[in-house]
Amino acid sequence: MKGVLRVYLIVCVAIAAVLIVRGLALKKPIDWSENLSRYQATPYGTELVYERLGDLFAAEITTSRDRIRQTAWDRDWSDGPKTHLFIVPQLIIDGRESNALLELAAGGDDVFIAAAAVSDTLEDLLGMHVGFSYGLAKDLTLRFREIDTDKRAYSLKKAVYNTTLDSLPEGSTILAVNGASEPVFARIPYGSGHVWMCTVPLAFTNYQLLKKPNEQFIASALSYLPRYQPLVWDEHYKAGREGADTPLRWLLSNRATKWMIRLAMALILLYMLFRAKREQRPIPVIEPLRNTSRDFIRTVANLYFRKGDHADLSRKMITYFKEDLRQRTYLRHFAYDRPTYQHLSLKLGLPETEVTSRMERIAKYEQAQTITQQDLLNLNNELSALRARI
Repeated sequence: MKGVLRVYLIVCVAIAAVLIVRGLALKKPIDWSENLSRYQATPYGTELVYERLGDLFAAEITTSRDRIRQTAWDRDWSDGPKTHLFIVPQLIIDGRESNALLELAAGGDDVFIAAAAVSDTLEDLLGMHVGFSYGLAKDLTLRFREIDTDKRAYSLKKAVYNTTLDSLPEGSTILAVNGASEPVFARIPYGSGHVWMCTVPLAFTNYQLLKKPNEQFIASALSYLPRYQPLVWDEHYKAGREGADTPLRWLLSNRATKWMIRLAMALILLYMLFRAKREQRPIPVIEPLRNTSRDFIRTVANLYFRKGDHADLSRKMITYFKEDLRQRTYLRHFAYDRPTYQHLSLKLGLPETEVTSRMERIAKYEQAQTITQQDLLNLNNELSALRARI
């Protein structure tokens, strides 16, 4: 059976090796999905952008996985104004979410939204409209209007969202336009704060950050926001609500460790499948051998008790006690004399007079022809007391 198990293990290891080699040989395709998540290092992810936010903002940068309503509900205005950063493909939220978002702006916070489309409710509340421009290609040209030191035209490759700000409320400021001079980035005052609206979310991705000089466009656009104001990066509308932060969640979020767990589970199932058959018969339960010495002692004790020969029993008890006393006190020969009493006095830690009186009582019990049951109990107590001092 061991040989068969060894063959199974070799086959499993060979299969695992083939899968690993095949996985390494295959070229992983580039993921062009527009996730815009700070947890993704793909071209349209924002992992690198999030890591470089510390170059632009000196205050604390945190990530939120809650809905806007929850963020507004938990908002502690005693902490001062904050900046809320939403970089999403589309910000489609209902009326309650839209009202909660604008409550943050009305209270003095800055809300930065980079989205190719927003919900109609939010458009109506802001008095703006995001429209689609049919004349634009996938390669967009963007330039700032309000920054005197940055008048260059940025060419954004693979920026597939061709949306513009068709209308803006009164008091808004257009900050950037596309190649057709159509606004794509604007500042909208709202209450005590501002709403910053950009219709080119793919400009704030890993791909554009690594394409020089487009990283300067990201830096210039975010430089409008207060530098020393705490920034809250939103992930709820991209990655969803965050679950329990457990080691298993982290392992399953990584492609390599996820396949490792799958392979380990497959090997465990194969092992259980081939080892399910019983290899030997059940081991019978064997009762342990009884201690017959205790039964013998109980039988002899009952015999003496029924016969009532207390004198003979006392002599056997004294004989056993003297032999035990001789061995445990290193006595050459036991005798009822003074040298024996002196030796026992040293070993037992008792005065010689007390040892002498006790030994004389034991000698009387040993020489008596008949003794009562009470005398036998007294003798047993005497012997037990001396034996406890050895």
